[in-house]
Amino acid sequence: MREFGWRLFHTPAAGLALLLLIGVMGISIAAPQIAPYDPTDIKLIQRLKPPLWVGEEGGVPHYLGTDSLGRDVLSRIIYGSRVSMSVGFTVVAISGTIGVTLGLVSGFFNGSLLDDVLMRLADIQLSFPFFLIAVAILAVLGPGLKNLIIVLAMWGWISYARVVRGQAIALRKQEFVEASRAIGAGPLHIMLRHILPNTWATTIVIASFAVASTIVAEAGLSFLGLGVPPSVPTWGGMLSEGRDHIALSWWIVLFPGLAIMATVLCINIFGDWLRDYLDPRLRQR
Repeated sequence: MREFGWRLFHTPAAGLALLLLIGVMGISIAAPQIAPYDPTDIKLIQRLKPPLWVGEEGGVPHYLGTDSLGRDVLSRIIYGSRVSMSVGFTVVAISGTIGVTLGLVSGFFNGSLLDDVLMRLADIQLSFPFFLIAVAILAVLGPGLKNLIIVLAMWGWISYARVVRGQAIALRKQEFVEASRAIGAGPLHIMLRHILPNTWATTIVIASFAVASTIVAEAGLSFLGLGVPPSVPTWGGMLSEGRDHIALSWWIVLFPGLAIMATVLCINIFGDWLRDYLDPRLRQR
């Protein structure tokens, strides 16, 4: 941990990106205490008000303006971070667990029927455009947070499985694995004790970038109206609702778009630094 903190401290961009990510996560957790207004409170008399607008009754201003239904844009962005963060990390946890497990089994039993079936299943799934399959499945299941997580998790396991499979194929021929097999260790023990720990670095890097891509995918599906219900504030849903007013009420789409861009950019910057940190060939002693 001391080495991790020292290297992060000497990389200002990665350190700042991590601090901003922690800030976004903290905002999403404490949204009810931070948001100045109820994100679903409709006041048509206050619709399409510009940033820093203060009502006739005074009080807390609408720092980022209001949308077409008079809802506070800042409050909706704060609450929208809860959906993006929860979907991003939940999908990565589910798809990562499935992908790593299937990749370990496929790589350890390379050349078997099980390996062929799993890899051909991945090839078939990759042959279809993601948004086409997602739209079709969500059109049948209906919009909702649970269905959205299921669709994204079903698609995200492939990258983990392919990378872990390749590493497992290489590791199972190493001398320490052969020695463990020679003393009577079973396949499960070898996979969990010797192969899996040597794949963590790559898996963590894949997961960091997968969070960013999942947030973008959730925003895209919400923009199409196939994410969570419209009553739940999301960044993608805010972009969809504000596209008809973008010419005059630019703030409705600008600030949610900046929230998506900043969050994804921070994740990518930190993930890029984490990749270099976990690669021993790139470390400077």
